[in-house]
Amino acid sequence: MKTFHELLLESKSAAAAEQKALRFFARNLLARYEEVRIIPEASRPGSDPDFWGQLTAALDENRHRAGELIEELGEAGLSSFGQLRDLPQGYESKALHTLAHLLDGFFGVDSYFYNLVDDSHWVPEPRQRLIRKDPDDYWLLRVAARTGPGGENPFAALRVQAKNL
Repeated sequence: MKTFHELLLESKSAAAAEQKALRFFARNLLARYEEVRIIPEASRPGSDPDFWGQLTAALDENRHRAGELIEELGEAGLSSFGQLRDLPQGYESKALHTLAHLLDGFFGVDSYFYNLVDDSHWVPEPRQRLIRKDPDDYWLLRVAARTGPGGENPFAALRVQAKNL
């Protein structure tokens, strides 16, 4: 297993939350995996004392990944919005596209945390209040996924190649 995701789901039980997560991956057109597995020992109900710490860490990972994409764009020479109109197609535009997905809510292979309840990479304050009010109705599931027979993410190789050009 090469890729990990954390998903926030609203559900009355762990089994129902797992089914929702597996159904999400089966129907997702942007992130296709050869194998998807829920890791129960790393998953938490909202009432678990470690829930909020794990959720915060997952959100921090999303911010870290967005920051890396911003750095990559900077290394490619992008320093202002005005330059976007002349951004060449290729690695730079793909990095911008991935960053936009992290900000606008489309789940992809580069997503770490994803809030399935709100279709977002973040957890808005109203949702946080609802989780605190009814913690047993929310689950944070860790998912392991493999993209191909060798477990390799085909997009990772493209990034490495582009950086070496």
